[in-house]
Amino acid sequence: MDSSTSREEFVERSQRICFCGLRAPMWTTWTDDNPGRRFIGCPNYKDSSSNCKFFAWVDPEINEGAKKSVLANRLRSEISMLKEERKRLIAEASMELKQKCNKIEKLKAKVEALKYDKHQLKVEMNKCMQRVRLLILLVFVLCVVIVGICIGMSTSVANSLMMKLV
Repeated sequence: MDSSTSREEFVERSQRICFCGLRAPMWTTWTDDNPGRRFIGCPNYKDSSSNCKFFAWVDPEINEGAKKSVLANRLRSEISMLKEERKRLIAEASMELKQKCNKIEKLKAKVEALKYDKHQLKVEMNKCMQRVRLLILLVFVLCVVIVGICIGMSTSVANSLMMKLV
């Protein structure tokens, strides 16, 4: 058969109408018995309520050697696709890992900065506590001096009053 005849036959088969009156699309089967073999069938073939059982092979039946060859080619193609997918996933995971490592490094630097700030705040707090203690001591000493002055004044006033009374 020359290429024009097979093309006409293919176009004619791909435009066939099923028993439901719908255009019958073409599919490719990948079963072990018919790997890579194309067929046309009713678009409602999965619908259990449809009684249309229209089905026709587009490709002729292939021999066992060709079946194995088609399946082997398909498997090689799938392996190649899986290898590419694996490469893509590894590259993606590597990039994500680098981003996570960068984020960890930034967080470590932030933790170190916070530790330094905490230390500085402790030093400043200790200085403030020393000032507070010194001020409390100063207030206490002033209170003692004032009480002493008051007691001294009261004693001298009391003595002078006693002298006047006597």
